[in-house]
Amino acid sequence: MAKYTEAFCVTTGSMISIMQMRSEYNHDPSIYEKVYKGHLFCPGCQAVPLTVVHNYGAGHPIYSRKA
Repeated sequence: MAKYTEAFCVTTGSMISIMQMRSEYNHDPSIYEKVYKGHLFCPGCQAVPLTVVHNYGAGHPIYSRKA
């Protein structure tokens, strides 16, 4: 499973780190649904869809390729 700490967001046209998204989510939980869900892609090719995996490792979220 490919794992990333940063993703390209097509709605904002910029990269977003998992920690930045987590901070925004903690401030406003609806932000993920409004801005990020379905709009996150591989930071390299910007073509492969990514999703957030919440229960990875020691509870630290990551971005991962969609199954």
